[in-house]
Amino acid sequence: MTQELCIKLLKRHDKAMSEAEQWRDLLDTVYFYAMPNRNPYDGSSKGTELNSRLYDGTLALATRKFVNRMIKALTPPEIDWIKLVPGVEVPDEEREAKQEILQQATETFFFYLRRSNFDLTIQEAFYDMTVSMGLLQLNEGDDGDLLKFSSIPSDQVGVEVDPEGNLSGYYRTWHEMPVDQAQHLWSDELTIPQAILDQQEPKLHVKECSYFDFKEKTYKYYVLESTSKEIMFEQDLGESWPWIGFRWNRRSGESRGRGPAMDAFPTAATINKAIEDELVSAALRANPPYMAFHDFVINPYNFRVEPNTIIPVNPLGTETWPIAPLPNGGDISFTALVVNDLRAQVNEIMMAQPLQPIQDGPVRTATEVAVTQNELRENAGASFSRVQRELFDPLVRRVLYILQRKGKIPKFVVDGKEAAISYATPLAVSKDVNDVTRFVEWYQIISTIFTPGIAINLVKAPEIPRWTAEKLNTELSLVKSETEIQQLIQQAMEAASQAVESQQPGPQEEFIEPTAPELPF
Repeated sequence: MTQELCIKLLKRHDKAMSEAEQWRDLLDTVYFYAMPNRNPYDGSSKGTELNSRLYDGTLALATRKFVNRMIKALTPPEIDWIKLVPGVEVPDEEREAKQEILQQATETFFFYLRRSNFDLTIQEAFYDMTVSMGLLQLNEGDDGDLLKFSSIPSDQVGVEVDPEGNLSGYYRTWHEMPVDQAQHLWSDELTIPQAILDQQEPKLHVKECSYFDFKEKTYKYYVLESTSKEIMFEQDLGESWPWIGFRWNRRSGESRGRGPAMDAFPTAATINKAIEDELVSAALRANPPYMAFHDFVINPYNFRVEPNTIIPVNPLGTETWPIAPLPNGGDISFTALVVNDLRAQVNEIMMAQPLQPIQDGPVRTATEVAVTQNELRENAGASFSRVQRELFDPLVRRVLYILQRKGKIPKFVVDGKEAAISYATPLAVSKDVNDVTRFVEWYQIISTIFTPGIAINLVKAPEIPRWTAEKLNTELSLVKSETEIQQLIQQAMEAASQAVESQQPGPQEEFIEPTAPELPF
């Protein structure tokens, strides 16, 4: 049974890696234009210059700006970009107490996350997502470093998707791994085949399989030796596994993603070719090749038209110079106009220039900036939602799983019923701020139509402080509970009523009718 299972897993592994190989040529091209010095598909030796054929860095610069914008919009280091809130099935009388517990859990979550190497690895994963797919591994560490993140290059991993398009399997290959390294990586529980140990220099051909078992509703993990077809290590991961894969966009029927750089690279390739032609043209104009007389018939295949070269030709007559520059064959001075338009297209696709050029006036107004940023959120809203779901949901559940195992936070289930994830990224917070702003505007309108005294009775005043605190991500422990707020309002109303009743009419001054002044005549 073990041998049969190993053969099935090897076929499953090879199928996933074979599908990954089909993407190699496309991803190699996109990485060359977007991230030439981070191209895992290039295959060059160490220390090779990888961007020598890149004449324009528009897409490379736009990619860097895009990644920085993703970090600032989704995982900014200086703020808490998610928060845990009570689920829909939590009773109203328990909601306040549950909110404070989950807020404390959120603070613990970010305390250990910021102590880890998350901020370093998420940047690498966002770079890979810009082209195709970002991959992270989150493993459990020791008490000094509970969370250990690793960014996995996409060329090393084959993936599977379920019928709904969600990533459900990850496969990786390790070629000629020394036995001691394998034992260090997978602990001493790794069973090394005897045929490998009998070799003079034992090397393992390891194939790693990790997938979700839909029948048993659990995550499975296997380490296989492909030459001997034996299972060296297996583990039932239960309800949590270390893999986190996320994509900017995907085509139906495909497992890997298609990032914005994949949309922009044809335009970047056109710019690169135009700049190359313009550089060659400029070099030929600055240092033109020359034609010199010679007394033999030349072979057109044995010379090249390059700057500062001499091409031997037969003289056509006696009244010609013995040496003369080669006539120009064309003029590509229009390239600058075309390239500017193409660069604008690349920057628009990569959201590298969200603010449009100033049309009227010397400066942009705050309204113009806000409207343009809202436009950016609307244009990329679907992709942002995909990244949030594929990155944040498994990331939060994995971190909470590790912290609960270590006893750092109380046990609860993030299923939307007991507890739920609320996104507090700058993109999501803008919606909550708009909710508060719309409520304030509504209240001002009602206060104008009626009196402020009537308007305050039209709202649930005790619920407003905590509602605004939740929307604006304020520390809830600093806000009184609804019961305490209700008591304060009641005391204020009673004090105001007693003050009105205790007021007595003041003494009335006697009215003296003024007399007209006496006239001197």
